[in-house]
Amino acid sequence: MTAFNPLVQGWAWSRTSTSTSMLGALPVVSMPPAIPAPSLRPMLPLDSLSFHITHYRPNILNATILGPQNRRLYRSVTDGTPGCPTVLRDEHQRAVALVDWSGPPTVEIPGVLKRTPARNWLHLSANRTSRHMEVRGMKYLWQPVGADICLFLNESDDKSILARVSRDSSGATLEMSGTAMQHGLLEICLVASTLFLSGANLD
Repeated sequence: MTAFNPLVQGWAWSRTSTSTSMLGALPVVSMPPAIPAPSLRPMLPLDSLSFHITHYRPNILNATILGPQNRRLYRSVTDGTPGCPTVLRDEHQRAVALVDWSGPPTVEIPGVLKRTPARNWLHLSANRTSRHMEVRGMKYLWQPVGADICLFLNESDDKSILARVSRDSSGATLEMSGTAMQHGLLEICLVASTLFLSGANLD
């Protein structure tokens, strides 16, 4: 049996999971030499910000996103009816993104991404170890590093982590580097994190 790979199947988890099972939920993949080894959890830059995805009701499809100083910045809202979309709303209740679950997941981010199948937006690599994402003409890749999923610039000699999503006892944490914030990737990364943590098959 192959290891469970959230980049392929989604990334479901139970609130009762132990740290051992949480760590075992991601595959150990061979990394290119420039990517940090999974056993060494690298530090993000000092200007990084942490966003906590918490208050699951009962999962990430209905959750609250807290920023620095525990300020409530976003909410993911989903009607309980199967197939209803998940809407990401900012602190002013504006809809900033939508994930439609009525068929294979589709994503829409106004001003950034028109309605697009998730499998096309987060394109699975040929070796099934990473997902490639293009935003505003910039190319990125998501790749497991240990128990985390990390965002890197694609086709670049700079292999610094731009963003990292990890699970914790109260939900999940999304860490954003200053560079990622400057690139306007916060809402994009929140949507990608929702897809990875939803447990849905993206393909």
